[in-house]
Amino acid sequence: MSYKLMAAMLALTSGISQVTGQICAQNIVTTHAGLTFYLYDDSIPENNYRPLQLRPSSDGQFSYLAIDNSSPPLLANLDNGVLVSEGQASDGTIFDLGPKGFLQNYTTIPLTVPTTVGQLAFANTSSFPNASDSNWFLSGASGTNTYNLWRNEPVNTLNGVQICEADFDLNEDGTPWYYFQYVDWVSYYPPNCEFVAVLTNVSSSDQPTC
Repeated sequence: MSYKLMAAMLALTSGISQVTGQICAQNIVTTHAGLTFYLYDDSIPENNYRPLQLRPSSDGQFSYLAIDNSSPPLLANLDNGVLVSEGQASDGTIFDLGPKGFLQNYTTIPLTVPTTVGQLAFANTSSFPNASDSNWFLSGASGTNTYNLWRNEPVNTLNGVQICEADFDLNEDGTPWYYFQYVDWVSYYPPNCEFVAVLTNVSSSDQPTC
C-alpha cells in the first residue's frame, strides 16, 4: 500500500469521532439503492477496482468477502449500520437475500497494543447469531459520490481493512483467491496481507443532505 494513502487512512480513522456528529455531511449508515464495493491501492494491480465478491465457505455455512475468479459480486445495502446482502430482480428491484455482514473468527492478538482481527463475512443469523454487526458506515469527502467503508471504534483507534492471500480452501486450478479482514489497530501486519481501501459509489438518492 502506498505511504501517502496509508497516512491518509490513519488520519481519517483517528478522526472518526470528530465526524460522527456530522453524519448528514459525511457518514452514511442506511442505503436503499444498492452498493457494490471495490478495492483500491492493492499492490497487485489487476486486483484494483475489481468488485468485491461473496465466496462460499467450504462448509457452505457462510460466505467470505473475497476476490476470486468465479464468485458472484456482492450487492449490499446498509440498514442502520448493518451490511445486508441483496439480490436484484430483472426489473431492477432490489430485495433482501438474508445474509448479513459480520466479523468471522474475531480474535485478539496479544501485541503491545492488544489487537482484534476478524474476517469479513456474510451469513444468516439463524446460523450465526452474531451475523448482524451494526457498526459499519460509509464516509466520503464532500462533493464526491465515492465513499470508504469504515467500522465504528473508540476515538483514536487506528483501524483498517486488509486484503490477504488465502492459504486455505484453495482453488482446484491453483489460482489464488483473497479474503478481507478487519483490524482494529494498525500495528498488525500478518504475512501475505496489506492494508487497502474498500470503496463504493453511492447513489445520489442515498447521499445525505443537511
